[in-house]
Amino acid sequence: MSTNSIPDILWHYCSPETFELILANKSIRLSDITNCLDKLEIRYAKRKYRLLLNKDVRSIIKKYPKRSQKWFEAFSGKRILRKLSSKHICFVFCLSERDDIEGHWNIHACEKTGISVGFNLNALVNNVSKIELLTSKVFYKNNLIKSIYKKKNASFHKILSDTFDKYTEIARNLKKTTRMSDRDLFELSNECYSRVIDLLLPDFASFKRHKFEWEQEWRLLLTSTNVKKSFAAKNIYLQKKDCFKCWWYVSFDLIDAIKAITIGEESKLTVDYVKNFLKTKCFLTPEEIKNITIKKL
Repeated sequence: MSTNSIPDILWHYCSPETFELILANKSIRLSDITNCLDKLEIRYAKRKYRLLLNKDVRSIIKKYPKRSQKWFEAFSGKRILRKLSSKHICFVFCLSERDDIEGHWNIHACEKTGISVGFNLNALVNNVSKIELLTSKVFYKNNLIKSIYKKKNASFHKILSDTFDKYTEIARNLKKTTRMSDRDLFELSNECYSRVIDLLLPDFASFKRHKFEWEQEWRLLLTSTNVKKSFAAKNIYLQKKDCFKCWWYVSFDLIDAIKAITIGEESKLTVDYVKNFLKTKCFLTPEEIKNITIKKL
């Protein structure tokens, strides 16, 4: 989604245990966005999007015969937003522009006892090219929502128009007493919702309240529709804790993707320990380890 240039290095703050798992398994974990730290995050985006979507849906519905409008009304902004904010619809891996942000060290890196891993995002995304990972900068300003949505406005109109045209065509070929089958209706609406999710979700999942601006966050996004497309890829797998919590793990080439490692000032880990871990557990050569900048705050 983001048109901003991606910084050379983006930082993921984590505990020492998570750091070792990332390196040893050469994988990152994408978590359900509805389980993020800011519980109001999705609600915030929903409020901002509702008016925009409702206005567009109503304007398109008016162009069609009254016989069709009753079914079209199901495609309200509220219904679309419910789909966009439901469980297991979007998974994220969070990063930050800097490795010296106090809040991240205290919250995500176990009060400065953890690690900040510096990823080259382009290398990371290219590593997992079989999977459609999306890259996005997080925005914290209300006025940007409207301008970013405007860029998708024409595409959103086309998706709804395509769906309504198909319905109208099918309805025209039916007798007045004949009702369209529930299966046809389900498939038509499901196809529409999938296309809307692909179009709007990267934007929808990239807005947070102003109070979180200190995070300077970027995200890797994996949508549910992209999961379905790439499930056959060997470098993605699911871990499911229960029906409410699940994560996708994506494997990557450690040598290309990790460019720097910063150790928290309260951490028991040392630079030598990290170098030895890279050598013995990740099987990197001395030359490959030299290419990774390792320091302790």
